[in-house]
Amino acid sequence: MSLAVPTRRDEAWRYSDLEAVASVWPVPAAEVIEVAAGESVARVIVQDAATDAVAIRDYRVILREGASATFHVLNTGGQLGRVTIDVTCHKGSHFELGAAMLGGGEQTLEIVTTLNHIAPNSTSNQIVRSVLGGRATGSYLGKVAVARHAQKTDASQSVKAMLLSRTATANAKPELEIYADDVKCAHGATVGELDANALFYLASRGIAPAEAKALLLRAFIGSVFEGIADEVERARRGGGASGFGADVVNLMTQTRALDHLADFPAIPAGWAYLDTAATAQKPQVVIDAITRAYDTSYATVHRGVYQRSADMTLAYEAARRTVAGFIGADTDEIVFVRGATEGINLVAQCWAGEQLKPGDRILLSQLEHHSNIVPWQMVAERIGAQIDVIPLTPDHRIDLDAMAAMITPAHKLVALAHVSNVLGSVLDARRAADIAHSVGAKILLDGCQAAPRMGLDMAALDCDFYVLSGHKLYGPTGIGVLWARAELLDAMPPWQGGGAMIDKVSFAGTTYAPPPGRFEAGTPHIVGALGLAAGIDYVERIGLDRIHAHETALVEMTRAALSRINSVTLYGPEDSAGIVSFSIAGVHPHDIGTILDEAQVAVRAGHHCAQPLMEYLGVDATARASFGVYNSAADVDALVKGIERVTRIFG
Repeated sequence: MSLAVPTRRDEAWRYSDLEAVASVWPVPAAEVIEVAAGESVARVIVQDAATDAVAIRDYRVILREGASATFHVLNTGGQLGRVTIDVTCHKGSHFELGAAMLGGGEQTLEIVTTLNHIAPNSTSNQIVRSVLGGRATGSYLGKVAVARHAQKTDASQSVKAMLLSRTATANAKPELEIYADDVKCAHGATVGELDANALFYLASRGIAPAEAKALLLRAFIGSVFEGIADEVERARRGGGASGFGADVVNLMTQTRALDHLADFPAIPAGWAYLDTAATAQKPQVVIDAITRAYDTSYATVHRGVYQRSADMTLAYEAARRTVAGFIGADTDEIVFVRGATEGINLVAQCWAGEQLKPGDRILLSQLEHHSNIVPWQMVAERIGAQIDVIPLTPDHRIDLDAMAAMITPAHKLVALAHVSNVLGSVLDARRAADIAHSVGAKILLDGCQAAPRMGLDMAALDCDFYVLSGHKLYGPTGIGVLWARAELLDAMPPWQGGGAMIDKVSFAGTTYAPPPGRFEAGTPHIVGALGLAAGIDYVERIGLDRIHAHETALVEMTRAALSRINSVTLYGPEDSAGIVSFSIAGVHPHDIGTILDEAQVAVRAGHHCAQPLMEYLGVDATARASFGVYNSAADVDALVKGIERVTRIFG
């Protein structure tokens, strides 16, 4: 008989993500670790599951007389990451725990411990530290139970949490249950923010704000991992001591800030390029792939019978397979286009233009880029369809509750940004797709800002159309991707007429090639496709989870620093994806951009091809800083110093 799924009435699960728990219930039995009398063991537990995973790890530890165990726990991965440790302490045994939870985004992280002191003279010490940003929730529930005959027990708990954003949540519930006399049990729990006085002190000693913040956070976490450095070194030498293996060494490497500036020859020393949302700089491997294609390998594709053409055709179609693998799709569903704008126009003309009729409705959102507004206006005007607009939540996300309330069977198409190019707001794309499909509507997602920083899976998103651009994905300009369900592509007429998109041509009539060739008239951007594939290979080697975490840290750092400047207004949610838009009271964004440029900081200033959003926000324009793999805390420092100079000039 299986155990029932936990509910909020279960104290140990009070703060958990129960929907996530239910998706993996029942969980495997706890790992049992029994330490013989007089022996000792050390374990390092690293929970670094993938972003959308649910990871629940349970341990049952039995310490026989005089035994000891030291556990170091790093809980940092997954949608839900939970580590439970139940310890039974016999006479004279000792248990030591150093644990850290590092969370951001929408994560729920939990550490739950139960220390059962059942015999005299046993001791335990637990140190738990949490650093939480975005909308993350970190919870520690720790119970110390001292049995009736367990005199001379000495147990302590120290629980502290550091919140990096106002939307993060920390829960701490230390609990003592004592039935014996002559025991020492102590516990304490605190939640706070970084010490402003300490930051000021470090700044007065010439330490940059971002570096000062990093130093304080390292000091805050540091006590948890005292003594672990020796274990790292032994693991590096192949010793594998105390269960601390290469996976932990790899994690220590991966959790460092990305340092890929040297890969980008167009970024000179001292220049902070913060306009990646407009276009990403190109790594040398992409430049080399493009140069090699033109220099030593160039030929046309699909038509030549000579070897060079055959080789280039193989490379071009391999690029299509690379894109398909990157977004979790079938190769025949990948259409190469000039960019995301052309992809949207293709859908507007070849699907909406054929399927919509007078009186049908199209649903957009308030934050869309012009390229996801104007094509729909053009087709709606021609057909006699109507356009409705979804409002935003107070923290500037697409309001899906409002969407659910306003959508009707008359809506045949929904077109939304996966990530806003102005606000960095991340759409709950699967929920949006479910709402659209509930009335039979199709949904298109604009993935230009999502593709460079988020793992994509078309089946998981359950959308009908998806577009992305190459130049924002560290690839060249002039190349993009339209993905659509195979059955939709099969039913769509061609986008343009010409060579390559035909089956047979005669003056009596023409038949067309199957997708994707039907939509790729003329000689394609061959080298662009190869450059895009090289850009995808580049980000996949780094890891999209790491890129997202890196950019999230830079966003949190930027928002924290700018929020302390009274004249600055920030737009978008605190956990925005790689983008920070802002304005300064009394200063036009173009002036902000010009003065920052003098300080070697490049930001975007203007309406960002989102004039309806500007009107919604009540401004004509904003300044926007957007991050990539080449940015660092030093770029944030340069931005903040530049903005402080702007406020002095206009103050």
